[in-house]
Amino acid sequence: MKKIGEVAGTLGVLLLLAAGALSLGRPEWEIARAASALAGAASLLVALYANFGQVRAFFARRSARYGVNALAMVVLVLGIIALG
Repeated sequence: MKKIGEVAGTLGVLLLLAAGALSLGRPEWEIARAASALAGAASLLVALYANFGQVRAFFARRSARYGVNALAMVVLVLGIIALG
């Protein structure tokens, strides 16, 4: 299962990068861009499912909790600035 997660994670990142490249290089290829983005997101979800134990262990650490809290505050401040 771990090997499937590694392959799915790599494939997901590559598909998302391809979707970004299609967006910049060929904006008229909307269907291919959307299909690549959806397939990449699905592959990343499969990778997260396959490595759920590692993801849970990572987010259980104190440094990860502090990082998530800092990220949430930055997003909140940027949202206030954008809406204000």
